[in-house]
Amino acid sequence: MQTVFGWSAARAGWYVIFIFIGNIGIKPFTNPIIRRLGFRGALIASFLMLILSSFGLALVRPHTTAIAIMFLALVSGVGRSLAFTSYNGLQFTDVAPIHRNGANTLTAVTQSLGQGLGISLITVIIHIFRHGMTLQGAYAWGFVVLGIFAIVPMIEVMLLPKNAGEAAIN
Repeated sequence: MQTVFGWSAARAGWYVIFIFIGNIGIKPFTNPIIRRLGFRGALIASFLMLILSSFGLALVRPHTTAIAIMFLALVSGVGRSLAFTSYNGLQFTDVAPIHRNGANTLTAVTQSLGQGLGISLITVIIHIFRHGMTLQGAYAWGFVVLGIFAIVPMIEVMLLPKNAGEAAIN
């Protein structure tokens, strides 16, 4: 928003803060959601939120209403937080307690690596699209690509058994 729309850091921050409101605001509800939908259902719901909010953010323009931007940011934050919590709960269900310390370390490293690679990849995508279009168009395509990339793990989650991680829920 600062780079593309020329907004001040304070103005852009007021919108971005809704990502974090979504991240934190959903936390009290994640366990009930996982109990109700199961890990698989919660992950599918979270990926749908991520995909739809990414595509929606690709459509944001300087004249987009504040409520629409805040809503998209909020949904994005909720989707990310629900996915993070669901994955963290599911990934250790089949790991013996004696191996969880090492599994937790490996998870922390791979999550950090994944986040860094994701940011780098989208930066490269924006740079590639920047040649031949406006900066706003390049960022929009960055969000579209991000949404498309989120489809891959959603498909993987859809292939999980419906009762995946059920023992951890009960």
